[in-house]
Amino acid sequence: MTTHHSFEYFEDMPSSDAEEFEREEVKEIGIEWRPLVVNYLPKKGGDFVSILEDFDENLSDKATMLASNGASIIGGLFTLLAKVNGKKELKYIVTVLRDVFENEETQSEAIQLALNLAKLSPVSGVPPLPFGPLFALLSRNSSELYIISHTISVLNVLLSIEDAHEESIESLASWFVTRSKTLEDASEREVSTILILLRSFLSTQTNRLAYSKAQGIPILLSLTTTHTGNATVLQRLYDALYCVWLLSFNADVRASLTDPTFIGNLAQIVKRVKKEKVVRLGLATLRNLLDVGKNNELMIAAGVLKNVPLLAAKNKQEWGDEDITEDLEHIEKILLEHVDEMSNFDRYKFEVLSRKLEWTPSHRSERFWKQNFLRFEEESFAVLKILKDLLKSNENQIISIAAWDIGEFVRFHPRGRQIVNHLDIKVAVMELLKHKEETVRNQALLTLQKVMVTSWEFLAVK
Repeated sequence: MTTHHSFEYFEDMPSSDAEEFEREEVKEIGIEWRPLVVNYLPKKGGDFVSILEDFDENLSDKATMLASNGASIIGGLFTLLAKVNGKKELKYIVTVLRDVFENEETQSEAIQLALNLAKLSPVSGVPPLPFGPLFALLSRNSSELYIISHTISVLNVLLSIEDAHEESIESLASWFVTRSKTLEDASEREVSTILILLRSFLSTQTNRLAYSKAQGIPILLSLTTTHTGNATVLQRLYDALYCVWLLSFNADVRASLTDPTFIGNLAQIVKRVKKEKVVRLGLATLRNLLDVGKNNELMIAAGVLKNVPLLAAKNKQEWGDEDITEDLEHIEKILLEHVDEMSNFDRYKFEVLSRKLEWTPSHRSERFWKQNFLRFEEESFAVLKILKDLLKSNENQIISIAAWDIGEFVRFHPRGRQIVNHLDIKVAVMELLKHKEETVRNQALLTLQKVMVTSWEFLAVK
């Protein structure tokens, strides 16, 4: 399987307007280097104050200064991170470091100088350099988004190189997972900042695997469930989906991206979302996940194949994106080759697994139910148990279809009533009689009639 699209195909990682404003404010206020050196680096002496001041003020020739005094400058800045407590000073120091580590002219030299710090003798009161002060800073300033953003930006640079420090990669992956668990209740600025930082972290195969091993994928997938809303909601969806797309470039991680609910969500994203960049990213992710596990069957069951012509027409009329056209053609080709191999029950099963039910022909077909009712016993009635779960869906159509299918199972399976009672499905259907939507209540009543009636010729089935 070959993945598609270069990373340049999608938009760059922007900083938020709020962060840019604060960044300019931090630079404008500035700091006094002398008190910091005197109090925290007394052995460096007055000459080092001049070096730091010159380095800070020299906007055009930092590379030359790093070549001559780099070890002292980088070592001093990292040591200050560990010892200084003032928010104003810390913000300024991480701003200086981020500029140095992200600037093309200074980045390579700065990385090497930072890594060389690990070879030096330990500094009293300072965690092991270079990573210790950065992680300590994240721990001490968990609510300071500006410090978090700049600190992780430095870490991302240091951990993006070949043979990067494995323990630090694992630590940062775990930090992202822990922080991501709080995003549901976080401000939009925090959500955007963390996801954009995560995008940067996931730029290497090693980091992708570390994030997967830290159990980050389920949390990330949960952020792709909302498909409608304002621009802010769609940006969150885009950022989360971008991270999943990056993860799909790692073969080991890709093998775990086979969750039926997620594939169903992807199908809904490309079908319902009107924003081109989100649809483009959704299609690129689907393409990467073709031929992985049961994903082809899940995509077919979720309606991806039947939506290809609609998306192709929309792309032609509104977007004119050649890459979208290519993705659609490739997805259609692979899924058409696969669809002929699937039985009717396979298609039905994967539709249920996707948890995105629609009134496809199988639901209403007596022939389907007569031929396949025994297959519902497979895997300890797994499909029937999912139908029970879908009775709690937020979408009325899904509830109605699930209730209908349960009724049809009872109607055609000789022991259907006993099985439904044993699995406590009858009780779940009875709860729907109190549902606020009339169509759901009516469907639940019809299903209960099927559960109770034994002579089906006396029950009119719609």
